[in-house]
Amino acid sequence: MQAYATAETARLLDRLEQDFRRASGQSDPGAVHDVRVAIRRFTQALRVFAPLLPAKPVKKIRKRLGRALDAAAAVRDLDIALELLAEARLGQSHSLWEETRARRYAAELAFRAELDRVSVVGRLAGWRTKLRLAPEAAP
Repeated sequence: MQAYATAETARLLDRLEQDFRRASGQSDPGAVHDVRVAIRRFTQALRVFAPLLPAKPVKKIRKRLGRALDAAAAVRDLDIALELLAEARLGQSHSLWEETRARRYAAELAFRAELDRVSVVGRLAGWRTKLRLAPEAAP
């Protein structure tokens, strides 16, 4: 079970890293959604396999990713709001549309800043070491 837990957690961390890289380059709705899913899956693995992983790093990582998840959720909520405004056929020059777009832009900047804080050089690789996972898999 230990081998499976560490392999699965490492696989999910690899996916998280990929989605972080993609979203840092483009924060389109799909990239933001993928980051949210990757965070939720990885943190779920940390919860499920907690008895098999070092406790202190698990707690710190989950806390750090919670902030990133909140930032991604703010962007995603505004993406949905923009979709609803489009479905309502509200013109893009309407003040509500412009305000929502401006809020989305601000949320995206906060999201990217949080991604940068999480993925600073070596941090994700450091998580791999702290969690005692296998080295990063080849792409």
